[in-house]
Amino acid sequence: MNHLSMNFVFSWEPDSANVCPSSIAAYFHKRGYLVEECYLSKASRVDYNVKIPPKGADPEELFEWFGLHALGAREHPDPVHHEFLSTYPGMDMDNVGQVVYVQWTGLFTTRKLEKLLNKLRKYITDRQSIPFIGLHVQGFDDAPVSWDNKANRYLTYSDNSYSYILFPTGNVNIMKTFV
Repeated sequence: MNHLSMNFVFSWEPDSANVCPSSIAAYFHKRGYLVEECYLSKASRVDYNVKIPPKGADPEELFEWFGLHALGAREHPDPVHHEFLSTYPGMDMDNVGQVVYVQWTGLFTTRKLEKLLNKLRKYITDRQSIPFIGLHVQGFDDAPVSWDNKANRYLTYSDNSYSYILFPTGNVNIMKTFV
């Protein structure tokens, strides 16, 4: 008889503070399943003298800048890489002192993302000098979350990515990506 095996990735958040989050792992382990914890990873950088879109820029241009900055692109590439990268002439941009870029990788539930989004909204509301904060969420093939209750398959329905740009005024721009 052939034994089938498969891997599952899941996240569980107890509704009560009295329940240990690892109790689900203990449950499966006691039943003979191999359980491995997936940890979040974090990378960050601080960029100085960055040019950002001015207040009132079109959302499309703001999202384009947001993506370019996340990739580490500059308005004009450095001389060493100029023949490999295209330039982004952009628009009239404002120069800011520094931009902090943080990237977390791992499985985030919608509950965790909602908590993060609410913390970022409070953070920017309390700091009116910050022009905006961007949050991009990139799904993956086989992600347990999908748009419009359709199977999540790359290049078929969508790749489940979306971006938020939060402003100190409380306004939010949202971009949902379909492929």
